Amino acid sequence: MKLPESRKNKDLVRTFVIGDIHGYIHTLKKLLKMIGYIPLKDKIIFIGDYISRGPESFLVVKEIMRMVEEEEAIALMGNHEYSLIEFLKSQNPSFDLFFLHTMGGIEAVESFLEGVDSNVFNDIQLVKQTIKVKCKNEIDFLEMLPYYFEDNKYIYVHAGVRSGQWKETTNQYDFVWMGEEFFNNPTGVNKVVIFGHTPTSRISGSKENNHIWFSELGDKIGIDGGCSFPNGQLNALEISEDGYKKHFIKE
Repeated sequence: MKLPESRKNKDLVRTFVIGDIHGYIHTLKKLLKMIGYIPLKDKIIFIGDYISRGPESFLVVKEIMRMVEEEEAIALMGNHEYSLIEFLKSQNPSFDLFFLHTMGGIEAVESFLEGVDSNVFNDIQLVKQTIKVKCKNEIDFLEMLPYYFEDNKYIYVHAGVRSGQWKETTNQYDFVWMGEEFFNNPTGVNKVVIFGHTPTSRISGSKENNHIWFSELGDKIGIDGGCSFPNGQLNALEISEDGYKKHFIKE
């Protein structure tokens, strides 16, 4: 069997940063196979948004959880995980509707409750209680996700960071929800920020271009390929001593 080009140099230390998966487990598995990911040799960082919109949110969370526990993967909090946790605690019908319908959370809820008696869906509070009991391990895992990770050269975060003493912020909302304010301005930090959250087609202004985006300032890299949207893709940024490689799978 001919090895993929990425696996020919077995000594090459590689980091893969994978963008917003949004409930597409089969797309994730195809991408991992395509890049020749080697567990416990390659470092892999997931940048949040594992759930909502796609049909397999629960399976994605289960797989990410397994990879964190068994393969030392790093998984960060995204705004969709953040909002699911808020939803499970919420007594606010307006927020519930926002999460379920505007954010596509209904697909996540249906995935988490697959196989449950359909009568559960007649009572929103019963839906929440059932998820908290049936999927306790997975919800506990999501609640404990870190909001950022950094190494010597990079800061990895779902949405963005504020300039200055960004680690000192008490507003975790910034890490998972920042948008134009972040990607349209200099970061003000001394490391490259790799982020997801905003599809790169929106950043570049080209609806057809969902590829990894590199800031002209060299201070940030956007990797959300809009996996759950028409013409979207799941992106992986490979970082090694040889530089960057861009990988993607179309849904």
